[in-house]
Amino acid sequence: MNYRSSASIVLLAISYAVAVWVVLFTARGVGFNSPLMAFCAVCLALGIVVVNSSTIHWSLPKALKPIRVWEASGAAYVLLGVALCGALLRRPPFRYLNPSVYVGTHSANLSKAYANILQAETAHFWALTCTVPLICYEITFQCWHGLGWLILFNVLFNVYPDLHLRRVRAQLESVMVRRARNEKLQTGLRFHG
Repeated sequence: MNYRSSASIVLLAISYAVAVWVVLFTARGVGFNSPLMAFCAVCLALGIVVVNSSTIHWSLPKALKPIRVWEASGAAYVLLGVALCGALLRRPPFRYLNPSVYVGTHSANLSKAYANILQAETAHFWALTCTVPLICYEITFQCWHGLGWLILFNVLFNVYPDLHLRRVRAQLESVMVRRARNEKLQTGLRFHG
């Protein structure tokens, strides 16, 4: 996470403080064990990342950026149901949440789509990270129902979309490598021919 200016730190602090206030206000009304409170917390965490993305360059930790071989094969993702999640995310109304991550059949600018997919993947990672203090609170004070709801909503709104985006990124990387290889081959044929 790179801070562009001190204003970005202030914006992040204000948005996080507002989110904490909303979570505490919601918890006061419905309790920490409520599914509504967990839903609110997960949505607010994603909102913090999205609102601050114009001033803060969020990035994935270096250990999470490369796609592993088992991820590229896709077998584990099929077993986990990520393909089903992806099919759901590609349909309306979910498709309209972030249209910049979709590539058309004749898209020439794959690198822009790749960057948008990486940015969306990063947003889900940091949104999950923003809920860690609440997870620690619920463990500390034994709010087990609330913890269960929070984990469920994090899996549905952050983990599965993140895994889907990693799968798509792996597929897009192989297409980009093939396209670059074909362009290099055609350039060589034109040069020698």
